[in-house]
Amino acid sequence: MAGESADELARRQREKAERLLRAAERYEQGARGEQATGAILDQLCADGWAVFHDVRWPGRQRANLDHVVVGPPGVFVVDAKNWSGRIELGDQTFRANGRRQDKVVAAAGDAALAVAGLLGPEACAATRSVLCFVRDEPLTGWCHEVMVCSTGNLRETLQGGPAVLTEDQQRAAAVELDLAFRAAARGDRPAPDSGSGTRPGARPGPKPGPGPAGSPGPRSGPRSGPRAGARAGARSPAPVRPIGPRRPRRTAPRRRGGAGRLLALGLVLALTLVLGAGALASSLPRLIDLLDPPVTATQVPLGPTVYEDCEALRADYPDGVGTRRAVRHLAAGGRAPAVQPAVYRANRRLDPGADGIACEPVAGSTP
Repeated sequence: MAGESADELARRQREKAERLLRAAERYEQGARGEQATGAILDQLCADGWAVFHDVRWPGRQRANLDHVVVGPPGVFVVDAKNWSGRIELGDQTFRANGRRQDKVVAAAGDAALAVAGLLGPEACAATRSVLCFVRDEPLTGWCHEVMVCSTGNLRETLQGGPAVLTEDQQRAAAVELDLAFRAAARGDRPAPDSGSGTRPGARPGPKPGPGPAGSPGPRSGPRSGPRAGARAGARSPAPVRPIGPRRPRRTAPRRRGGAGRLLALGLVLALTLVLGAGALASSLPRLIDLLDPPVTATQVPLGPTVYEDCEALRADYPDGVGTRRAVRHLAAGGRAPAVQPAVYRANRRLDPGADGIACEPVAGSTP
Protein backbone atom coordinates (compact mmCIF):
# COMPACT_ATOMS: atom_id res chain seq x y z
CA MET A 1 0.00 0.00 0.00
CA ALA A 2 1.38 3.36 -1.00
CA GLY A 3 2.69 5.45 1.91
CA GLU A 4 2.29 2.65 4.48
CA SER A 5 5.89 2.77 5.71
CA ALA A 6 5.78 6.54 6.06
CA ASP A 7 2.55 6.31 8.07
CA GLU A 8 4.18 3.73 10.36
CA LEU A 9 7.18 5.99 10.96
CA ALA A 10 4.88 8.92 11.67
CA ARG A 11 2.90 6.84 14.17
CA ARG A 12 6.07 5.83 16.01
CA GLN A 13 7.28 9.40 16.14
CA ARG A 14 3.96 10.58 17.56
CA GLU A 15 4.05 7.87 20.24
CA LYS A 16 7.60 8.84 21.13
CA ALA A 17 6.62 12.50 21.30
CA GLU A 18 3.70 11.64 23.59
CA ARG A 19 6.01 9.69 25.91
CA LEU A 20 8.44 12.57 26.02
CA LEU A 21 5.61 14.99 26.80
CA ARG A 22 4.39 12.79 29.64
CA ALA A 23 7.93 12.54 31.01
CA ALA A 24 8.35 16.31 30.76
CA GLU A 25 5.08 16.81 32.63
CA ARG A 26 6.28 14.52 35.41
CA TYR A 27 9.55 16.41 35.69
CA GLU A 28 7.69 19.72 35.74
CA GLN A 29 5.36 18.42 38.43
CA GLY A 30 8.34 17.26 40.49
CA ALA A 31 10.05 20.62 40.01
CA ARG A 32 6.96 22.47 41.24
CA GLY A 33 6.87 20.20 44.29
CA GLU A 34 10.52 20.88 45.09
CA GLN A 35 9.99 24.62 44.64
CA ALA A 36 7.02 24.61 47.01
CA THR A 37 8.95 22.60 49.59
CA GLY A 38 12.05 24.75 49.18
CA ALA A 39 10.06 27.94 49.75
CA ILE A 40 8.90 26.59 53.12
CA LEU A 41 12.39 25.43 54.11
CA ASP A 42 13.88 28.82 53.19
CA GLN A 43 11.83 30.32 56.04
CA LEU A 44 13.99 28.32 58.48
CA CYS A 45 17.05 30.40 57.58
CA ALA A 46 15.66 33.23 59.68
CA ASP A 47 15.93 30.89 62.68
CA GLY A 48 19.58 30.04 62.01
CA TRP A 49 19.04 26.84 60.03
CA ALA A 50 21.30 25.87 57.11
CA VAL A 51 19.41 24.89 53.97
CA PHE A 52 20.73 23.14 50.85
CA HIS A 53 18.62 22.62 47.71
CA ASP A 54 19.02 20.18 44.84
CA VAL A 55 22.49 18.86 45.68
CA ARG A 56 24.34 15.90 44.25
CA TRP A 57 23.90 12.60 46.07
CA PRO A 58 27.40 11.74 47.36
CA GLY A 59 28.74 8.65 45.68
CA ARG A 60 26.15 8.59 42.89
CA GLN A 61 26.54 10.17 39.48
CA ARG A 62 22.90 10.43 38.42
CA ALA A 63 21.02 11.08 41.61
CA ASN A 64 20.32 14.20 43.61
CA LEU A 65 18.95 15.12 47.01
CA ASP A 66 16.00 17.51 46.94
CA HIS A 67 16.71 19.31 50.23
CA VAL A 68 19.04 18.98 53.22
CA VAL A 69 18.55 21.16 56.30
CA VAL A 70 20.56 21.50 59.50
CA GLY A 71 19.07 22.87 62.70
CA PRO A 72 18.96 22.32 66.44
CA PRO A 73 16.82 19.13 66.16
CA GLY A 74 19.34 17.55 63.78
CA VAL A 75 20.03 17.06 60.08
CA PHE A 76 17.06 16.30 57.82
CA VAL A 77 17.20 14.94 54.27
CA VAL A 78 13.88 15.99 52.72
CA ASP A 79 12.51 14.22 49.65
CA ALA A 80 9.66 16.25 48.10
CA LYS A 81 6.84 14.29 46.43
CA ASN A 82 4.23 16.15 44.38
CA TRP A 83 1.82 13.23 44.26
CA SER A 84 -1.92 13.28 44.00
CA GLY A 85 -4.28 10.76 45.52
CA ARG A 86 -4.64 9.10 48.90
CA ILE A 87 -1.67 8.64 51.24
CA GLU A 88 -2.00 5.93 53.90
CA LEU A 89 0.34 5.28 56.80
CA GLY A 90 -0.13 1.98 58.61
CA ASP A 91 1.90 -0.37 60.75
CA GLN A 92 5.32 0.20 59.18
CA THR A 93 3.69 0.49 55.76
CA PHE A 94 3.22 3.39 53.40
CA ARG A 95 0.72 3.32 50.54
CA ALA A 96 -0.10 5.80 47.80
CA ASN A 97 -3.43 5.20 46.07
CA GLY A 98 -3.50 1.73 47.60
CA ARG A 99 -0.04 0.67 46.40
CA ARG A 100 2.85 -0.05 48.74
CA GLN A 101 5.80 2.29 48.28
CA ASP A 102 8.59 0.25 49.84
CA LYS A 103 11.15 1.37 47.27
CA VAL A 104 10.41 5.03 47.98
CA VAL A 105 10.87 4.47 51.71
CA ALA A 106 14.10 2.54 51.13
CA ALA A 107 15.48 5.28 48.87
CA ALA A 108 14.72 7.92 51.49
CA GLY A 109 16.55 5.87 54.11
CA ASP A 110 19.55 5.39 51.82
CA ALA A 111 19.72 9.14 51.23
CA ALA A 112 19.87 9.80 54.97
CA LEU A 113 22.62 7.20 55.37
CA ALA A 114 24.65 8.81 52.58
CA VAL A 115 24.41 12.24 54.20
CA ALA A 116 25.16 10.84 57.66
CA GLY A 117 28.39 9.38 56.32
CA LEU A 118 29.62 12.92 55.59
CA LEU A 119 29.16 14.18 59.15
CA GLY A 120 30.79 13.93 62.52
CA PRO A 121 29.49 11.56 65.20
CA GLU A 122 27.03 13.98 66.83
CA ALA A 123 25.39 15.15 63.60
CA CYS A 124 25.53 11.66 62.12
CA ALA A 125 23.48 10.27 65.00
CA ALA A 126 20.92 13.05 64.53
CA THR A 127 20.39 12.58 60.75
CA ARG A 128 16.85 11.72 59.67
CA SER A 129 15.07 11.18 56.35
CA VAL A 130 11.80 12.96 55.58
CA LEU A 131 9.16 12.31 52.91
CA CYS A 132 7.25 15.54 52.31
CA PHE A 133 4.11 15.50 50.14
CA VAL A 134 3.00 18.70 48.47
CA ARG A 135 -0.52 19.26 49.80
CA ASP A 136 -2.26 21.51 52.26
CA GLU A 137 -3.68 18.80 54.48
CA PRO A 138 -1.22 17.87 57.23
CA LEU A 139 0.36 14.41 57.35
CA THR A 140 2.07 13.02 60.41
CA GLY A 141 3.62 9.62 60.89
CA TRP A 142 6.59 7.32 60.50
CA CYS A 143 7.36 4.40 58.21
CA HIS A 144 10.28 2.50 59.67
CA GLU A 145 12.95 5.22 60.16
CA VAL A 146 11.43 7.69 57.68
CA MET A 147 9.38 10.68 58.86
CA VAL A 148 6.31 11.45 56.73
CA CYS A 149 4.68 14.89 56.55
CA SER A 150 3.24 17.38 54.06
CA THR A 151 4.00 20.95 53.09
CA GLY A 152 1.07 21.88 55.32
CA ASN A 153 3.00 20.94 58.47
CA LEU A 154 6.62 20.55 57.26
CA ARG A 155 8.03 23.48 59.21
CA GLU A 156 6.26 22.53 62.44
CA THR A 157 7.38 18.90 62.06
CA LEU A 158 11.04 19.81 61.69
CA GLN A 159 11.08 22.39 64.45
CA GLY A 160 8.96 20.32 66.83
CA GLY A 161 11.73 17.96 67.88
CA PRO A 162 14.05 18.51 70.83
CA ALA A 163 17.32 20.34 70.28
CA VAL A 164 20.17 17.83 70.05
CA LEU A 165 22.86 19.91 68.30
CA THR A 166 24.61 22.95 69.67
CA GLU A 167 25.29 25.99 67.52
CA ASP A 168 28.89 24.92 67.00
CA GLN A 169 27.82 21.43 65.99
CA GLN A 170 25.27 22.85 63.56
CA ARG A 171 27.87 25.12 62.03
CA ALA A 172 30.40 22.30 61.70
CA ALA A 173 27.82 19.98 60.13
CA ALA A 174 26.79 22.63 57.60
CA VAL A 175 30.42 23.29 56.62
CA GLU A 176 31.05 19.56 56.19
CA LEU A 177 27.98 19.19 54.00
CA ASP A 178 28.80 22.27 51.93
CA LEU A 179 32.31 20.96 51.21
CA ALA A 180 31.05 17.47 50.37
CA PHE A 181 28.28 18.72 48.07
CA ARG A 182 30.67 21.03 46.22
CA ALA A 183 33.23 18.24 45.81
CA ALA A 184 30.53 15.86 44.52
CA ALA A 185 29.33 18.45 42.01
CA ARG A 186 32.85 19.07 40.67
CA GLY A 187 33.82 15.44 40.53
CA ASP A 188 30.78 14.42 38.47
CA ARG A 189 30.67 17.46 36.19
CA PRO A 190 31.59 16.76 32.56
CA ALA A 191 30.71 20.30 31.50
CA PRO A 192 30.56 23.63 33.37
CA ASP A 193 26.79 23.41 33.84
CA SER A 194 26.17 19.68 34.05
CA GLY A 195 25.49 19.82 37.77
CA SER A 196 22.35 21.78 37.09
CA GLY A 197 20.93 21.27 40.53
CA THR A 198 24.04 22.00 42.52
CA ARG A 199 25.70 24.85 40.69
CA PRO A 200 23.03 27.50 41.37
CA GLY A 201 23.73 27.07 45.05
CA ALA A 202 27.47 26.68 44.71
CA ARG A 203 28.27 29.84 42.75
CA PRO A 204 27.42 32.31 45.50
CA GLY A 205 29.94 30.55 47.74
CA PRO A 206 31.80 33.71 48.82
CA LYS A 207 28.54 35.40 49.88
CA PRO A 208 27.16 32.85 52.31
CA GLY A 209 27.84 33.16 55.92
CA PRO A 210 29.24 30.57 58.22
CA GLY A 211 28.74 28.07 55.49
CA PRO A 212 26.40 26.19 57.74
CA ALA A 213 23.74 28.73 58.15
CA GLY A 214 23.36 29.52 54.57
CA SER A 215 22.28 27.08 52.06
CA PRO A 216 23.97 27.55 48.77
CA GLY A 217 22.28 30.86 48.13
CA PRO A 218 22.38 34.57 48.89
CA ARG A 219 20.32 34.25 52.07
CA SER A 220 23.45 33.44 54.06
CA GLY A 221 25.49 36.22 52.47
CA PRO A 222 26.31 38.10 55.68
CA ARG A 223 28.27 35.12 56.97
CA SER A 224 30.89 35.04 54.29
CA GLY A 225 34.03 34.14 56.25
CA PRO A 226 33.62 30.39 56.87
CA ARG A 227 31.93 29.84 53.56
CA ALA A 228 34.75 31.62 51.78
CA GLY A 229 37.19 29.41 53.64
CA ALA A 230 35.09 26.39 52.79
CA ARG A 231 35.16 27.39 49.12
CA ALA A 232 38.91 27.69 49.21
CA GLY A 233 39.27 24.45 51.14
CA ALA A 234 37.02 22.60 48.70
CA ARG A 235 39.53 23.22 45.94
CA SER A 236 42.31 21.45 47.82
CA PRO A 237 41.46 17.91 46.60
CA ALA A 238 42.39 18.91 42.99
CA PRO A 239 46.13 18.17 43.35
CA VAL A 240 45.34 14.76 44.81
CA ARG A 241 43.72 13.45 41.62
CA PRO A 242 46.95 12.06 40.07
CA ILE A 243 47.32 9.72 43.05
CA GLY A 244 44.84 7.26 41.55
CA PRO A 245 46.83 6.43 38.39
CA ARG A 246 50.09 6.06 40.37
CA ARG A 247 48.79 3.32 42.64
CA PRO A 248 49.16 0.46 40.10
CA ARG A 249 52.81 1.47 39.49
CA ARG A 250 53.57 1.32 43.21
CA THR A 251 51.89 -2.03 43.67
CA ALA A 252 53.45 -3.61 40.55
CA PRO A 253 56.88 -4.20 42.17
CA ARG A 254 55.14 -5.91 45.07
CA ARG A 255 53.52 -8.38 42.70
CA ARG A 256 56.90 -9.05 41.03
CA GLY A 257 58.52 -9.52 44.43
CA GLY A 258 55.88 -12.07 45.38
CA ALA A 259 56.54 -14.03 42.18
CA GLY A 260 60.29 -13.91 42.89
CA ARG A 261 59.78 -15.31 46.36
CA LEU A 262 57.69 -18.15 44.98
CA LEU A 263 60.39 -18.93 42.40
CA ALA A 264 63.09 -18.95 45.09
CA LEU A 265 61.00 -21.28 47.23
CA GLY A 266 60.57 -23.62 44.28
CA LEU A 267 64.32 -23.70 43.65
CA VAL A 268 65.01 -24.51 47.30
CA LEU A 269 62.53 -27.37 47.22
CA ALA A 270 64.04 -28.72 43.98
CA LEU A 271 67.55 -28.58 45.43
CA THR A 272 66.39 -30.39 48.55
CA LEU A 273 64.86 -33.14 46.43
CA VAL A 274 68.06 -33.55 44.38
CA LEU A 275 70.31 -33.72 47.44
CA GLY A 276 68.04 -36.17 49.19
CA ALA A 277 67.59 -38.40 46.16
CA GLY A 278 70.67 -40.54 47.04
CA ALA A 279 69.60 -41.08 50.62
CA LEU A 280 66.09 -41.90 49.48
CA ALA A 281 67.38 -44.40 46.90
CA SER A 282 69.55 -46.16 49.50
CA SER A 283 66.70 -46.49 51.94
CA LEU A 284 64.12 -47.44 49.32
CA PRO A 285 64.55 -51.23 49.71
CA ARG A 286 64.08 -50.95 53.43
CA LEU A 287 61.01 -48.85 52.94
CA ILE A 288 59.63 -51.44 50.54
CA ASP A 289 60.25 -54.16 53.13
CA LEU A 290 58.46 -52.12 55.76
CA LEU A 291 55.53 -51.30 53.52
CA ASP A 292 55.26 -54.73 51.90
CA PRO A 293 56.63 -57.43 54.30
CA PRO A 294 57.30 -60.92 52.86
CA VAL A 295 54.53 -63.41 53.04
CA THR A 296 55.24 -66.10 55.61
CA ALA A 297 53.71 -69.46 56.00
CA THR A 298 51.61 -68.32 58.90
CA GLN A 299 50.02 -65.67 56.73
CA VAL A 300 48.75 -68.11 54.10
CA PRO A 301 45.32 -69.34 55.07
CA LEU A 302 45.00 -73.17 55.00
CA GLY A 303 41.96 -74.93 53.58
CA PRO A 304 40.01 -77.72 55.23
CA THR A 305 41.75 -81.13 55.63
CA VAL A 306 40.91 -83.85 53.12
CA TYR A 307 40.79 -87.22 54.88
CA GLU A 308 41.49 -90.56 53.24
CA ASP A 309 38.63 -92.37 54.93
CA CYS A 310 36.09 -92.11 57.73
CA GLU A 311 38.52 -93.61 60.23
CA ALA A 312 40.92 -90.76 59.68
CA LEU A 313 38.10 -88.20 59.83
CA ARG A 314 36.67 -89.69 63.04
CA ALA A 315 40.09 -89.23 64.65
CA ASP A 316 39.34 -85.46 64.59
CA TYR A 317 35.54 -85.57 64.49
CA PRO A 318 34.33 -88.74 66.34
CA ASP A 319 30.70 -88.18 65.31
CA GLY A 320 31.42 -87.11 61.73
CA VAL A 321 30.81 -83.75 60.10
CA GLY A 322 27.89 -82.24 58.26
CA THR A 323 26.17 -79.12 57.11
CA ARG A 324 24.13 -77.04 59.49
CA ARG A 325 20.85 -77.97 57.86
CA ALA A 326 21.57 -81.73 57.81
CA VAL A 327 22.66 -81.78 61.45
CA ARG A 328 19.57 -79.83 62.48
CA HIS A 329 17.28 -82.44 60.89
CA LEU A 330 18.75 -85.34 62.86
CA ALA A 331 16.53 -86.90 65.52
CA ALA A 332 17.03 -85.25 68.89
CA GLY A 333 18.62 -87.18 71.70
CA GLY A 334 21.33 -88.86 69.64
CA ARG A 335 24.93 -87.99 69.08
CA ALA A 336 25.17 -85.07 66.71
CA PRO A 337 27.93 -84.71 64.12
CA ALA A 338 30.05 -81.58 64.16
CA VAL A 339 28.74 -78.69 62.09
CA GLN A 340 31.66 -78.12 59.69
CA PRO A 341 30.33 -77.22 56.23
CA ALA A 342 33.82 -76.56 54.83
CA VAL A 343 35.20 -79.91 56.06
CA TYR A 344 32.10 -81.67 54.77
CA ARG A 345 32.46 -80.12 51.30
CA ALA A 346 36.14 -81.14 51.20
CA ASN A 347 35.21 -84.74 52.13
CA ARG A 348 31.87 -85.03 50.32
CA ARG A 349 33.04 -88.40 48.83
CA LEU A 350 32.79 -89.91 52.35
CA ASP A 351 29.01 -89.30 52.29
CA PRO A 352 27.74 -92.02 49.94
CA GLY A 353 24.16 -91.35 50.99
CA ALA A 354 24.45 -87.65 50.13
CA ASP A 355 22.42 -86.73 53.19
CA GLY A 356 24.67 -83.86 54.17
CA ILE A 357 26.58 -85.83 56.87
CA ALA A 358 29.87 -87.57 56.29
CA CYS A 359 31.04 -90.48 58.48
CA GLU A 360 28.11 -90.23 60.83
CA PRO A 361 28.11 -92.78 63.68
CA VAL A 362 26.21 -96.02 63.06
CA ALA A 363 23.12 -96.49 65.19
CA GLY A 364 23.96 -98.49 68.33
CA SER A 365 27.72 -98.00 68.02
CA THR A 366 29.90 -96.61 70.80
CA PRO A 367 32.45 -93.88 70.41
